Amino acid sequence: QDFQQVERIAHNIKGSSTSSGILTLEAVTSELEKQGRSQTLNQADRLLTELEVEFERVQALISHSFS
Repeated sequence: QDFQQVERIAHNIKGSSTSSGILTLEAVTSELEKQGRSQTLNQADRLLTELEVEFERVQALISHSFS
């Protein structure tokens, strides 16, 4: 497991989410970032599932807004 990579990727997504005002994604990625930093990914599966669900929800909202 590459904890630093998890932390870095989560941090990048968190920053983009925060800048875009997508606080649901920010919350999930913040938790993933903390897990990577502490080198414990015991909640990673749950968090990745939440991230995927939230990403799909945001993607649908954006698609709907521009259609």
